[in-house]
Amino acid sequence: MDLFRRWVHVTFFAGLLLRLYLVSGLRDPDVEMEETRQATHMDTGMKEDRDTHMDIEMNEDRATQMDIEMKEEDPNVQPLPNPVVEDPLYLQLKFRWPFQSQTHIRKEALGQICLRVMQKVHNVYGVKVANLCKRGRCPPEEFGIRLQYKRALLGEKGGFDYLAEGPLKMALSSVTAQMAPFFAQCMDRKIPGSNWRSQPNWSVVSAALARFYGVGNCGEMADLALTEATHWAALLGFSVESLGGVNYDHAWTVFNRDPAATNLWQPAQWNDDAVICDNWLGEAIDPKGVITNINQPRNPNLTPMQRLELIGHSNYLHEIMPSVSVMRTDTAVPHTTRISATSQQLLDQLPGTKAEDVYLWNNPTAECAVETDREVSKYLQQIPQAAPWLRIF
Repeated sequence: MDLFRRWVHVTFFAGLLLRLYLVSGLRDPDVEMEETRQATHMDTGMKEDRDTHMDIEMNEDRATQMDIEMKEEDPNVQPLPNPVVEDPLYLQLKFRWPFQSQTHIRKEALGQICLRVMQKVHNVYGVKVANLCKRGRCPPEEFGIRLQYKRALLGEKGGFDYLAEGPLKMALSSVTAQMAPFFAQCMDRKIPGSNWRSQPNWSVVSAALARFYGVGNCGEMADLALTEATHWAALLGFSVESLGGVNYDHAWTVFNRDPAATNLWQPAQWNDDAVICDNWLGEAIDPKGVITNINQPRNPNLTPMQRLELIGHSNYLHEIMPSVSVMRTDTAVPHTTRISATSQQLLDQLPGTKAEDVYLWNNPTAECAVETDREVSKYLQQIPQAAPWLRIF
C-alpha cells in the first residue's frame, strides 16, 4: 500500500466533533486513555490498526513515493505552490478568517487546522509513533529500530547500545558512526552554503527524514507539525511554535500563542484563542483547561501540598502528559519549556516568497537518505547476522 499517496479528507462530521469537544471542553471517547482524565482535547480519528500496514522496504523508490516530491531547487523552475491553497478547509476559512473576531470561533478554526495537519502527517505521509502505547497496544519493535536509524543520520549516537554484544552490534556501531558524515556530505553537496544544520531548518530536515522513514517520537512529531502547519500559518497569519521540555521529556506545538502577552511556562494563562497541537498524542487541546481538584494531577511523586498548589494550573502539563508517563523528575521544579523553532523563523528563510508559494518540503533530504541507505545496505549485507535487521527495512 502506498501510504504516501493516500489522501484523507476531514469530513463535516470531524468539524462538528471539533466544535462540540474542543470549545466545550469535552473530548472524543475514541482516544480515551483514562476515565479520570477531564481534558479539553480532540482526537484526530487515526486508527491504531494502521500501524500494522507500514511499508518497511528501504530502497531508492522511497524518493518517488513522496506525494510531494523532494528535490533540489532550480532557479529556472516555477516554484511549487503552497500545498494548502487547494485544501477544502482552507477554501472555507480564507474568506471568513479576517472576520473571525470572536476568539472561540477562531479557536475552533485553529483546532480544525490542527486536526488537518495531524491527519496529513499520520494518514497521508504514513508516519507512525514509535513509543506511545494506547489501550494496552504498543508499536512493534521495528518502529523503534527504524527511528534509531533515522536519528543516526543526524548524528545521534548510542541508539543500538541495547543490543547484545556480537557481530551485529559491532557492525551497526561502525556503520552508524559513518552515516551522519555521509548524509551531511550529500546535503552539503546538493544545497551548498545552506544552514540546514541549525534551527529552524534542522526541524524541517528532521521532519523530512521522519516522513521518509515513516516513524517518529514526540520530537519528530513536533517537527512534522511545525513544518506542515507553517504552510497554513503563511496563508492565514497565525503563529506556530515548536516547544520542548527542559525538565520533562516531551515536544509539542502551539498555534497562535501571543508571546508578548503570555508566559510560555503557563499555558492556562495563554490567550483564549491559542490551541495546543500535540502531534504525538494526536490531539488538539485547549490550553485553558485547568486542574480543579487535588486528584487530577497524575504525577505520583507529588506531595498533598503540591497537589493543592496545582489547582488552577494547566491540566495539559499536570494531568494529560503524566497520564502517558511524561512528567517531571523533580516535582519541586516547575515545568520548564523552551521554543525550538517557529513558523516565523521558517518564513524568514524565504524572503520575498508569496504565501501562496511557500513550500517547505522542497529539499534534498529524501535523496540523501536514499544514497545513505544504499551504502549502509552494501556494508551490512556482508554481515550474516545483519540479515534479520535488513529485513526490517
